[in-house]
Amino acid sequence: VGANAFVAEDCPNLYLPDRLWLLKTKPGIMCRWLAYYMKTARFRAQVIDIASGTSGSMKNISKGRLADLVLHVPEYAQQELAVEVLFAMESAMLSGKAILRSYQEMRQSLMSNLLSGHVRVPV
Repeated sequence: VGANAFVAEDCPNLYLPDRLWLLKTKPGIMCRWLAYYMKTARFRAQVIDIASGTSGSMKNISKGRLADLVLHVPEYAQQELAVEVLFAMESAMLSGKAILRSYQEMRQSLMSNLLSGHVRVPV
């Protein structure tokens, strides 16, 4: 409950079921900053506290209860700086994961070729 994602592109014909919401920000709040903020441990704890339901897997929150949560919004310039830093870190992590995946595939291919006898190692 309370998971979020930032969608950078407009999807005019997108249908959202009742469990997914499209949020719009007030002036002075960057959308991407809000998406990062909503992933913080502090915000997630607030969401978990207001969630209701009979079982752990079926917890829900209403739009009204979500709107009542208190946000600690810094000045716009600080939001921009935070987004710039977090976006750069996220990009570096994705790049690193892609490189790691490439090396893992190369290792797997090499192991397969060596262990199957397709490639011989000179002694």
